[in-house]
Amino acid sequence: MAKSLDKKHREKVEQQKTRLIQAGGGAKPKLSVEYLLVLTLIYLRQSLTFQVLGLLFQVSESTANNIFNYWLKILEDGLPPSL
Repeated sequence: MAKSLDKKHREKVEQQKTRLIQAGGGAKPKLSVEYLLVLTLIYLRQSLTFQVLGLLFQVSESTANNIFNYWLKILEDGLPPSL
């Protein structure tokens, strides 16, 4: 389900922007979609700092923050409000 929500979000964003770099260019992600979602869920459940999450997942503090904010928006848009 997370992969389909991510795919829909990326397609929506892709339609709204003008590309400066060809699709597929740039750095490849270090973490799989599952790990990105786990990082988000750990933050929501445990309220660890982004610095600690960065250490756990071997990414920078700002990357952990960006991952959280990205997935929070996707989860808010893709899940029913009752959850």
